[in-house]
Amino acid sequence: MARYERAPTICPAGHRLAPNQVLVGWIPCDCTPGAGGHRTWTCRTCEVTIGSPPHVGPPRPGVRWS
Repeated sequence: MARYERAPTICPAGHRLAPNQVLVGWIPCDCTPGAGGHRTWTCRTCEVTIGSPPHVGPPRPGVRWS
């Protein structure tokens, strides 16, 4: 069965996250069983990073969790 991610369309500052406006990345982590890490989206306008799935445990600086 395929897993699909729902990508954010705007950053917390209100900028549109569209092609050439967002950097998509990955943070390896073992806090969420079965996930192996967190997908990240970084706004190229304001450099705010959004991560999903939410991190469990001590906070990771610089990432807002959806």
